Amino acid sequence: MEFDCRTPTEWLAMGVQGGERKPIPAKALLPAWDAPEKLDPKDPSLEYEWFEVGMLDYNTETQQYLVQKTDMNGRVLDEDGEVVVNGGFAEDGKE
Repeated sequence: MEFDCRTPTEWLAMGVQGGERKPIPAKALLPAWDAPEKLDPKDPSLEYEWFEVGMLDYNTETQQYLVQKTDMNGRVLDEDGEVVVNGGFAEDGKE
C-alpha cells in the first residue's frame, strides 16, 4: 500500500460509468490452477502465476482486493454471461 499511486477508493472510482462500477483491469499473482477446496496460500506445493483480472471490490478490514480472472476477451462475466458490475452485488446489497 505504501507504494501504491492511488487509494482503494480512487481505484474503485476509476470503474464508475453511467452509475455502475465496472471491474478495473489489473494483474494479480494467483495460484496457477483453481482448486475446489480452500488451500493454505503458504503451501509449498502451490505454484503461482500472474493473471489478467478485474478488480471488483476492496475489504477495508482485511485490506484485500476482490478480483476475478478475465475471460479470453479480457472481460469479467457472471454465470449468465453478463459483465459483473458493482462488485457483483445487486442494488439491494445481495450477491
